[in-house]
Amino acid sequence: MILTLLAASVFAYAPVARQPFVRFDDPTYVFENPAINQGLTRGSLQTAFTIIHGGNWHPLTTLSHMLDVQLFGIHAAPMKIENVVLHLLATLLLYTLIGKTTRHWTAAAITAGLFCIHPTRVESVAWVSERKDVLSAVFFMLCLHAYVWHARRPSIPRLGATALLLMLGLMSKPMLVTLPAVCALLDFWPLKRLRRNVIETAVDTDASYPAVSMRRAVIEKLVLAVPVLVSALLTLRAQHASGAVAGLADYPPGVRTANAVVSVLRYLGLLVWPVGLSPMYPYPLAWPVGLVVVSTLVLVGASAIALLAWKRRPWVTVGWLWFVGTLVPVIGLLQVGRQSMADRYTYLTFIGLFLIIGMTVERLTKRVQRVYVVTTCALVLGVLTLRTRDQVLLWNGTEKLFTHAVRVTGGDVLMYDMLGSEYARQNNVETARDCFRKALELGPEYANVSYNWANLELLQNNPKRAIELYELSLARDKSAAAVWSNYAAALTAVDRLDDALTAANKAVFIDAKFYEARVTRGKIHELQHRADDAASDYRAALEINPRSDLAKRGLSRLRQTGG
Repeated sequence: MILTLLAASVFAYAPVARQPFVRFDDPTYVFENPAINQGLTRGSLQTAFTIIHGGNWHPLTTLSHMLDVQLFGIHAAPMKIENVVLHLLATLLLYTLIGKTTRHWTAAAITAGLFCIHPTRVESVAWVSERKDVLSAVFFMLCLHAYVWHARRPSIPRLGATALLLMLGLMSKPMLVTLPAVCALLDFWPLKRLRRNVIETAVDTDASYPAVSMRRAVIEKLVLAVPVLVSALLTLRAQHASGAVAGLADYPPGVRTANAVVSVLRYLGLLVWPVGLSPMYPYPLAWPVGLVVVSTLVLVGASAIALLAWKRRPWVTVGWLWFVGTLVPVIGLLQVGRQSMADRYTYLTFIGLFLIIGMTVERLTKRVQRVYVVTTCALVLGVLTLRTRDQVLLWNGTEKLFTHAVRVTGGDVLMYDMLGSEYARQNNVETARDCFRKALELGPEYANVSYNWANLELLQNNPKRAIELYELSLARDKSAAAVWSNYAAALTAVDRLDDALTAANKAVFIDAKFYEARVTRGKIHELQHRADDAASDYRAALEINPRSDLAKRGLSRLRQTGG
């Protein structure tokens, strides 16, 4: 079974070996990030633990990207292959975890197989920026293995090892904040450590885990909650600092609650019918009342059924609570970003549902001839493998990915902005302008659209039109250093050097480590015949990004002119 699964995985994920980066977070995470592009240096450790990377604080993920650049250069394919390897390692760890704790190895194989090959995995594996998903999943599984090791013979060192692995996982992705709750679920089943405190189940598992009191179990979880609390505080601080957390005015509590309930139903739909997957799902103005009511009834009804199943089918209770519980941090009650849901949010949450399916199928083998069950499982695995490969192929470039996203979701401001920027890079100017116009129609308040459009006009030697668009962007958001820097470049192009210097100064003030702003200001100083100031800015840019060719050329010009 495992060899078959490995072969299916290699076939499904093989296309990543020929795929480029996509311009959806990958520039921020890797190939346009000066801190990452330097690879591993003497200051890498300090940098990784102090910078906000992609709106998050996850130093191990940051270090893993630095290591990739050190080993492979700035190339997407080896980074994606590494994601696949980490995903397969997480799969193997899940298989052994379920197998040794439940003693139901067929169920373990099915659970791990679905985790490995379900199409909703693709976003986490084929997207370089989601290294945090697969890396944190490995630590998630290792932490649960350590917890099971502790449960077999409780001790402070073993609990400490569990806490340490949890910290490493949180430093890979903060979504692991629910792990103490998952450990609590395992206490109930399959470890059955709280058998003195709860109604006994009729399902036999490994009885070699000694019973503990409820008080001791709670203390253990409180120990694990310490790194969780620290990570949560650091994450909230990082996300607020990067402007990723949406305000209540943008998404009122009622809207968030309705979307959260509907999202549960949509995730269940993706589980059984994984088509129309998208890197982005637009957030609607309002969900139909009928859909919200139906979703609420499904959520309440499924939860009631899961709880009532405890005595005879405890895996249903544990699996459902795993799914719902681990979904809480990303369900949108605290809205981060503009998406209504995301495939990557199912990466660990779906394990609970996969466990329900695995245990149920194994029980069916006792009632139905095994050949029928095996044949059905093989067919499902084959269909999922082909569907996963098709989904992987969509990640072969930004244009292909977001053209698909517009087709399956109807599109939103971010998708058209992404396509406009991609067409601009391809010098498909009119198509890019059409996309930017459509984006502004859908989201006139979105400052990034007018900024990206302005960049296109500046490259097309239309600085006056670029200035209009930069000013439109700044009217909506004055906090972006890049906008001020490029605005300064456009002003420079029309010889408004004093205004350009003012804009460049604002860019440097907002972000002193934004090396492009230093280069822009250096160019302005150079045109104003202020050679010392220009040289100072070019040198500062090279300190931030030693690979900056513009800064190197600026210093070379100054040396040639005697500045």
